[in-house]
Amino acid sequence: MIPEKRLLQLVEQALDLQRVNCLFHNSLNEETSLNADHRCGRDNIPSKTVQILHDHRYEVWYLKFSKNGKYLASSSSDHSAIIWEVNSDGRVLLKHRLTGHQRPVSSVSWSPCDDQILTCGVEEVIRRWDVSSGECLHVYEKRLVGTVSCSWSPDGK
Repeated sequence: MIPEKRLLQLVEQALDLQRVNCLFHNSLNEETSLNADHRCGRDNIPSKTVQILHDHRYEVWYLKFSKNGKYLASSSSDHSAIIWEVNSDGRVLLKHRLTGHQRPVSSVSWSPCDDQILTCGVEEVIRRWDVSSGECLHVYEKRLVGTVSCSWSPDGK
């Protein structure tokens, strides 16, 4: 006996396999079809510099867009992180410079609803910030533990 909706599952698996095997696939919106093999070309990958951001004093170590795409966060060896606002035309403007770390900031992590962000100092503290105000909401300290990255749990806690 064939389980109910088995054909639909097989078709979805075939389409997923085409996307997974595509070297240049980077879009959730592009449709795949069983009528032809799916292939994205190299020309689908952005290859032009649109804007250079000069606001960090030293090298940038990490970049991450918010889930809603409205913000970009950067962390740097200059002991700071920056929240950038992405305009409707794609241009990026400085929203908040997040300072207070005593060591380089190795990574950032957006909260599930993008209203807060964590910054992680190298072998230092983790700071939680309010995105709209740029205010530091909490400092998490763990003595003698070297941190290099941070993340939110899926429930935002």
